[in-house]
Amino acid sequence: ATAVMQGALARLERECERAGQSERFAALRPHLAPGEAAAPHAEVARALEMSEGAVKVALHRLRRRYGELVREE
Repeated sequence: ATAVMQGALARLERECERAGQSERFAALRPHLAPGEAAAPHAEVARALEMSEGAVKVALHRLRRRYGELVREE
């Protein structure tokens, strides 16, 4: 199970890199993995120069794509 999750996360990271979203992925990645210390949405929003709402939408989309990739793996 861990290998499947790691594989899907690696694929998601590569997709984000290709889309020019490496910085965004790095900031939001802790919110994808259980047990990782994740910064509050407001803090991530300031770091990425986005609104807090935009961060929540981006995170929702990443989680949805991550789930799709897990199912494909």
